[in-house]
Amino acid sequence: MSNWVLLIVGIILIINAGIAYAYPAFPLGLTWTMANDICNGPLGELGKALGTLEIRQVCTMASMITMAIYGASIIGFILILVGMVVPKKKK
Repeated sequence: MSNWVLLIVGIILIINAGIAYAYPAFPLGLTWTMANDICNGPLGELGKALGTLEIRQVCTMASMITMAIYGASIIGFILILVGMVVPKKKK
């Protein structure tokens, strides 16, 4: 794979992660990361303990999507760095 492909894939991953990080996913304007923060806070723990199965499922999904957002950002940065640092192979 040549360097420009790594750069393009890294940039696409970072752009997608940025959109997923900032785009509201819930009717109240909450993003997935905000929902994950609420689920991990005291109110979210109380809601998971006393609430329905749907609350626990949304909190689990918010946690997984948040990890995917952060993972895509990290992989994107690594691909950009590798694409910039590794010399292109000469034929």
